[in-house]
Amino acid sequence: MGKYNYLLNKIYALQAQGRYTFTLEEMRLEFKVNSEAIQKSLNRLSKKGHIVSVRKGFYVIVPPEYAAQRLLPPSLFIDTLMQYIHKPYYVGLLSAAAGISGNNRSTTDKRNKRTSKPNAFF
Repeated sequence: MGKYNYLLNKIYALQAQGRYTFTLEEMRLEFKVNSEAIQKSLNRLSKKGHIVSVRKGFYVIVPPEYAAQRLLPPSLFIDTLMQYIHKPYYVGLLSAAAGISGNNRSTTDKRNKRTSKPNAFF
């Protein structure tokens, strides 16, 4: 990997620690390069399917085992996302089978996320 893969190397390091998310601000603090360079690198990684921006400034890492879905199951990142946007929430399962069976396509996943008040950007 060349010198331009500094963000990809960081993403691999986060995965090795069991982390699935990171923020733009976190990357800006870690790497002393201009914001435009970081943003371009993040855009390239997003196009290649390594990451997904689920909210402005908040990214989810897509490990190879979830590459076909292009996103992790929300249960693996919803807590970190809600902490990032400073919203209290709870997740209620409307279908017990959805929680037990995981990503079984024969079962409709009916998770219900609730926050304190609506947010136009979520």
